[in-house]
Amino acid sequence: MALLSLVMVCEAKAAGKRVGVPKFNGAQEALVRKKVMAVLKAHGYALVRSRDMQAAVASSGGSLDSDDGIKSVAKELALVAIVTGDVSAKRAKLVVHDGGEGSVLGDATFAGANPHKLAAEVGATFWRKLGADIGRGHVPSGAKKDQKESAPEAGEEEAGAEASGGTAGEPAGGAAAGGAAAGGEEAAAPPPSKSKVKMESEAAPEESEPRAPSGLPWLDLQVGGGGMNRSLSYHQDYDPVGNQLQSYSLPFGPVGIARGVIYPFDPLVGGLLGNWGFEGRAMIGFVSSTLSSGDSFTNTVHDFSGGTRYRFPFGGTNDVYLSVRYGEDAFTFNAANPADRATLRTPDTIYHYVRPGLGVQFALANAVSLELNAGYRFITNHAGPQMLTFFPRLGVQGADAEIDLGYAFNDLYGIRAGVEWRRYWYSFNVKPNDNFLVGGAVDQSFIFTVSLVFTLGSTPKAPEPEAAPAPKSKAKGEDQGEGGGQDTGEGGGDADKTSGGGAE
Repeated sequence: MALLSLVMVCEAKAAGKRVGVPKFNGAQEALVRKKVMAVLKAHGYALVRSRDMQAAVASSGGSLDSDDGIKSVAKELALVAIVTGDVSAKRAKLVVHDGGEGSVLGDATFAGANPHKLAAEVGATFWRKLGADIGRGHVPSGAKKDQKESAPEAGEEEAGAEASGGTAGEPAGGAAAGGAAAGGEEAAAPPPSKSKVKMESEAAPEESEPRAPSGLPWLDLQVGGGGMNRSLSYHQDYDPVGNQLQSYSLPFGPVGIARGVIYPFDPLVGGLLGNWGFEGRAMIGFVSSTLSSGDSFTNTVHDFSGGTRYRFPFGGTNDVYLSVRYGEDAFTFNAANPADRATLRTPDTIYHYVRPGLGVQFALANAVSLELNAGYRFITNHAGPQMLTFFPRLGVQGADAEIDLGYAFNDLYGIRAGVEWRRYWYSFNVKPNDNFLVGGAVDQSFIFTVSLVFTLGSTPKAPEPEAAPAPKSKAKGEDQGEGGGQDTGEGGGDADKTSGGGAE
């Protein structure tokens, strides 16, 4: 209870404080700015958005490039702090300025592999890095009192309010900084017009719409190559007449790989359906074998599979996924002379499998990513006809695991290196009269790969164009219109008419 009371007190203190969030520098600044606004709103601060900030800069004659200019703007809007920023594709630097002095209270740098991951990182860590600095801000002396949170702006400013989990904004009457009523009491705002109520009610379904792109990549393609080590060994071989099967070991053989994952619904509708995807994988080996007897064979080596997966995003930039794939993993020996193949007592292995699996992907700092996955392979064909001929009562199971480390050059391209482990284990269930008296076998492979990667991230709905702003300046003593809400009269006009500000 004491902790709850402390939280409520802190939120109550924050509720009366206003923070200005002007447009940041950078082409992708809106993604980051919306996250900053969402965090501030979640911690009880009232927001003054970019349009009102621009109007205050113009009316105060200050700027956001100097301490004095920031102080002038903060005094005009009664702000405890102003957050400015510089945003690039993978990095953002955000600075908290004190409203009372204009000085810098603190700054922090954020990094992400692409603009969406960068924005997610800001949303996850902004308060931890800069929340204490926001709390140290104070309003300049002589600032106008009783100002309300500024109304949402059209387009991306309105989207910023949606990102915070709230409505698009309060009625315009409490939008901009209003004057103080005589005696320090604020004049009651008139009820909104019918047309305005209708517009707000029509906008409500869109604001509460839960479906949105995940912000994670919805397309991931990689092509590369590497090497494969494979061994097939038998155990409990009881044949006393030299009729044992021949084990096989491939120290290293070149392979090529291609893989792809797509979440086609993520950029279209997002939400739960957006996290459902499809995946495919292909590996081809370029291997030949030479035995100690001098016999040479070419090998058919491949692993093709495809299926579906579903991911569960967490932490803004990471996800856990479940997958199911069906595939074929083959390693066969081919000889120009069939008689030569008959002398080789190493059976071909052709695994048809159904593989349920589990994986996790982490977006680490400095554009580095890590993926771990593992799966079980249900073998549906007893490892192929030749193995079944050798051991008609065999049982075989399989499993695999993989680790990949990636680095993103930019929003689209990167590189990925990984190692995959596969293992199949047998129980032959032989009887005394069988041709080969072998207890079981292990077929194991390691595949090392390096790939070029192409990714596309989710694309949120494009912000609507900003509506043309209402006239910013009129004759002194006149009100700035319904959306502006700030009375600019000096000395207080007796007959000023306001649609949302106070009457002086």
